[in-house]
Amino acid sequence: MKTDLIDLLGKTEIVHPTRIAAVEASHRELRITIAGYPWWRPGTGGGEERIVFSFEGVEEGQLDAATLLDMQEDEALEVFLVSRLADEPWADTGTFYASYCSEPLPDPLRLFAVVEDYLWDAGAPRSARDYLNVPCGYLSRFCALAGTASFLVAEAPKHLHDMIIAELRRQNVTHNVLMSERPSKRGVFVQIGGTSFVCEGATAEI
Repeated sequence: MKTDLIDLLGKTEIVHPTRIAAVEASHRELRITIAGYPWWRPGTGGGEERIVFSFEGVEEGQLDAATLLDMQEDEALEVFLVSRLADEPWADTGTFYASYCSEPLPDPLRLFAVVEDYLWDAGAPRSARDYLNVPCGYLSRFCALAGTASFLVAEAPKHLHDMIIAELRRQNVTHNVLMSERPSKRGVFVQIGGTSFVCEGATAEI
């Protein structure tokens, strides 16, 4: 029987021992077999059972082999979060804000650090380079750009935009903002230990 993984995790609490018994990957699909205490079933007691998590349409992110292949770890799901992408404040929610500076930015690396640290803390499979205007990904070019008289500094959804604007104000930089609409990105955000990725759907097969 298959069920929505987000719904399952919302109704039940993971109990250890729980370990990864197998990992299978094919074209944009990841299947993880979990073995251990059957926390996903009503009631208590019973011997070891297995459940399979399927993640379809895997997109951006990174897979940490040390997490997924350590099959002796009895608390493999100690860090295991599955949420709708629309609920993540760093995700593409449809409305984007383009921030333009009309004078040099005194400390561009501080702005980069503010965005990067937030994304790191959130476990997002992205970096500040995905939102700040970092030419070809080079920080040196971002710093050079930030030293000019007029430039696009960032394009970001509302929550990240607010952080960026707060930092521009802290650095006392004159700026303006243009708002645009983009298609909202639907999907699921998954964190398993050091692994985090975005996929189209997540189910559990009992």
